[in-house]
Amino acid sequence: MKRTLLPASGIQFVFQILLACGVTALFIWQFNFFLLIFASVLSAILFHYVASWIEKKIKIKYIWSLTITLLTIALLITGFFLLAGPSVSKQIEEISTSLPKSVDQLMKKMQSHPIGKKLIKQLPDDPGKAVSENKDLLVKAASYLSSFLGILGNILIVLIAAIFLAAAPGTYVKGLVRFFPLPKRTEISGLIHKIYNTLATWLAAKFASMMVVGLATGIGLAILGVPMALILALIAAAFTFIPYIGPYLALVPAVLVGLLESSQMALYITILYFSIQIVESYFITPMIEKKMVELPPVLALFWQVLLGTVAGALGLLLASPILAALIVLIKETHVKKMEAANE
Repeated sequence: MKRTLLPASGIQFVFQILLACGVTALFIWQFNFFLLIFASVLSAILFHYVASWIEKKIKIKYIWSLTITLLTIALLITGFFLLAGPSVSKQIEEISTSLPKSVDQLMKKMQSHPIGKKLIKQLPDDPGKAVSENKDLLVKAASYLSSFLGILGNILIVLIAAIFLAAAPGTYVKGLVRFFPLPKRTEISGLIHKIYNTLATWLAAKFASMMVVGLATGIGLAILGVPMALILALIAAAFTFIPYIGPYLALVPAVLVGLLESSQMALYITILYFSIQIVESYFITPMIEKKMVELPPVLALFWQVLLGTVAGALGLLLASPILAALIVLIKETHVKKMEAANE
């Protein structure tokens, strides 16, 4: 009796189905793992985009332009901390000395209100003794330390993976394209190229916005005489990476610092942040994001909430670039085919 063997195309099809099922299961159970992969790809796109620009400008080999890119980024970060370190340390010291006075003022205000009096009565007379007796606090502290070390480990993994991806992007793109049938490979390669261009443009626009917001915030806070102006400006710049939600998250620590001075100062800080946000949203961002895929605000907002709920801070951080890539993917693979069929 002869055995009927599957043809090569049939074996490849079965393999693709099994692979798709495996990847889907892994995606559901280990979503954070895929977010780390995407973060590595996004960082690699940044490195490759800058290195390619240097390669074209000064006519050197790509590997050398990538080396220059990585060294420049490392030197900028190191130089910033060396130059800004003393100033940051001084600002933190000023806050630490003014904080107890602000707490005393807050306690006095609370005592003048019935609800405040009830809250004060529930506070322990000796906070140090209460902390030493509360073992849960020590457990939570150990948990926070473990989470912090985990974050550092993830950052290291992302950076190492990004460097390897940026060093030989063609190898990984070709490997990914080979998972698809021969007739589809050209189309898939073009799709990957379009997603790359979209994310590279998004990163360039976003970093430009971050620089403008950081500078404007730092100058505005310095004029107002707000303590820790440098740190708050860095926070505002960093949170600009997260559209729509980020600026309001950055406002919280700034208002708290303003309240240490006075409620009037907190109001001035709020006005400053909203003014910068209006300028950034309606003038700066539209001007530098003309070539970028448009992210519908409502869709982007709910997408951020969804990924933030599912994957925490990492999901919130990567929500917008993931959505930009998905919009390109859906547009190229589904929308254009539907439009062509209707025509």
